Amino acid sequence: MDMKSEELAYMAGLFDGEGSIYIGKASSHRQQLYSVCLSITNTDKDVLQWAVEHFGGAVSLKPAERAHYKTRYLWRAQAIRNTAIVLEQILPFLKIKKQQALLALRFLKLQIGKNRKRPRYNLEELELLSAYCNEMHILNKRGSRL
Repeated sequence: MDMKSEELAYMAGLFDGEGSIYIGKASSHRQQLYSVCLSITNTDKDVLQWAVEHFGGAVSLKPAERAHYKTRYLWRAQAIRNTAIVLEQILPFLKIKKQQALLALRFLKLQIGKNRKRPRYNLEELELLSAYCNEMHILNKRGSRL
């Protein structure tokens, strides 16, 4: 899909302002499982539908937590390859979340080509995935970074 620079810059702006890039960790009975999550939360569903039309993924409803809050919508990239493609396309335009995107791309390179349901990693790869997860946690940490 050939996209205009304006569309890529707009998507990068959505990520810098309303988006999230993180590495999640879950345990199975055999090993740690890691995944990259790319999402944008917004109260304007049309903006997120635009993201689906241009970058794939899906939008879901996030009900208002309190009576006076607006309903929120959540866009998520859905597949490993789709997540990598989105990040590669918007990377040149990111300002705030550029380091998280670069880290996520390094992480995704380890995952692409693995069996999605039962990925097999050697010890060195598992240590690297864990290090990427910890580094992403530090990059996303709120507050002062002294």
